[in-house]
Amino acid sequence: MFKRMISLLICICMVFTLTPVYTGAETTSAQIHFAAQSGNVRDPVTLPTTDGCYTYGTVVDAGIPTNTLATNASSLPDTGWTWAVKKETSSTSFTGNDGNTYNYTYDYKLILNNMNWNYGAAYGWGALYIPHGNVAIELRGDNSIKTTATKMPALAIGDRSNAAGVEAHVMITGDGSLSLDSSNSDCVQIFGSSATGISPTTNLVIGGGTLHITGTRGVYGDDTQGLFITGGTTTIQGDSHGFFTEFSSYADFQIIGGTTTITAADKAIAYTTGNALKAGDGTTIKAGDSEASATVRDAVDRFEIPTW
Repeated sequence: MFKRMISLLICICMVFTLTPVYTGAETTSAQIHFAAQSGNVRDPVTLPTTDGCYTYGTVVDAGIPTNTLATNASSLPDTGWTWAVKKETSSTSFTGNDGNTYNYTYDYKLILNNMNWNYGAAYGWGALYIPHGNVAIELRGDNSIKTTATKMPALAIGDRSNAAGVEAHVMITGDGSLSLDSSNSDCVQIFGSSATGISPTTNLVIGGGTLHITGTRGVYGDDTQGLFITGGTTTIQGDSHGFFTEFSSYADFQIIGGTTTITAADKAIAYTTGNALKAGDGTTIKAGDSEASATVRDAVDRFEIPTW
């Protein structure tokens, strides 16, 4: 009997060791930029250095947009600020539709507090740009970031220089909403490093809140990157594509929970290489006048959804 119990215990241990667990690696210190224009304005927000403390301020629509009101403050005022960065550790863990376990830890929290920002500067790296580090974004109230210039995404994650080994992990959560609108650009861009691998080196996890993403392409991914939707309500709308990857050594897009709608005039989802979409219930995928059920696993014309 004792030998049988030992054998059973060994079998259970073997099962767990065969299940991949992806954990975000230690990264260089986080950076958060408002209006990162290529070769121009790229001064990062001064991050708080003490646990539980804040750097906070407001944004303006022109010029150098970051108006910092306080750095490393012990508390937040009730009013007068629209963004704040808190030095606080948080984490998320979820099982993907591929059966793998993903664990990520975030070192800072970026709080958006009824921040409504229209930024019309020319070509740049992102209105809100997080090139590296681990940052959780908490939504409070109704927020919006809108860009009108060509090649100026509302949100960009990952090092635009494609430096090998540099990682960025961002999670969006909270009870508020965020509207991201780029009328002449990809709306959300996710850039991984040029290093190859299985686990995406840069990823965005949408875990809560209400998100509206609208652009010429809703979400664009380059190199090793991933988009995981685990909760909240997300709408992705693209003039040409909803979710599009290019030049990817590895791309991963998984809809695990929440309610998601993806629409585009051409292809709702398009891959060049990488892992395929696998969506759960509560997902609508639509291109033009056609619609595909989220349970479809075979390649569908106009959707380009490969099988696992």
